[in-house]
Amino acid sequence: MAVCFPSDSEMIGKGWECHPKPATRLGQQPQKKRFSKTRAEYEKRQAQFQAGWPDIAARLSEAARFQDDFTTAVQALPAP
Repeated sequence: MAVCFPSDSEMIGKGWECHPKPATRLGQQPQKKRFSKTRAEYEKRQAQFQAGWPDIAARLSEAARFQDDFTTAVQALPAP
């Protein structure tokens, strides 16, 4: 949500990491910006998510923690 709708006033006011149900904000967006929560729709936005990730990880502590945990886990994998 933070990548797709960075200026969502409700999420900014309550905080992206603390909002109890961030997915409900999708239905509150302008009709032409909404999308369905399907795998195909998320795959279609893959480039948007990848491009926006560094900003999200820099702004949101839980995203940064996830990135650190994921990177550590991947680095611990045995070499092929």
